[in-house]
Amino acid sequence: MKRAIIFIISAFIIFLSCEQPSENTTKSETTDENSYVQYFQSDNLPYTGYEGAFDTFIDQGNPTSIFGAENFLDAGYSTVSGHTYSLLKFNLTSIPSQATIKDAYLLLTDYNGKGSLFTVNIFEVINRNWIETSFIWNSWLPANFGSFMGSFQTSSLVLNYKYSAKLNSGIIKKWILNSADNDGLVMRASEDTYASSITTSFYSRETTVTYYRPMLVIYYTL
Repeated sequence: MKRAIIFIISAFIIFLSCEQPSENTTKSETTDENSYVQYFQSDNLPYTGYEGAFDTFIDQGNPTSIFGAENFLDAGYSTVSGHTYSLLKFNLTSIPSQATIKDAYLLLTDYNGKGSLFTVNIFEVINRNWIETSFIWNSWLPANFGSFMGSFQTSSLVLNYKYSAKLNSGIIKKWILNSADNDGLVMRASEDTYASSITTSFYSRETTVTYYRPMLVIYYTL
């Protein structure tokens, strides 16, 4: 079992740059004196059975539909039906409140290799304690967009392609200090692409393949 976990982590990290997670770190480990890295992934990390990961997407064209049980997440824009946003949340209470956050990364896997090429922007969700099994478009307000957290390019329309987005460490720290502030993050298409229809899909936590599930990686010191 331990070898399987190490393989999963190593395969994900290969796709990251040298300043990002090392191949040889697993779960929550000391990378050097007083430095740590911790991984969060549904039912897998930081421990087997972790139940602190949640995700769903909401669709303006289907404003009362619930997508929390799907094994994929959509984000994009349609000139006909409007926006689609993906939401993700991770329980971070296993990281000590005195931790200094050095870096944080969101890792995603392309779902079908059929999306568009565009920029995905990531924002903090504020004032909306959403639940994946009941959340719908009609429950979302523009005021629920918080601070900008990061972005990435859908640079390759390749099935199972790995994406990595560096996140705002200050917001991660805020979530660790007060879990009530942690309403997760929301992903949407960059506003400069709204003149055309664009979409992309990622595996959600509901996929049966652990390796494909969204993962949050946090580096910190004590």
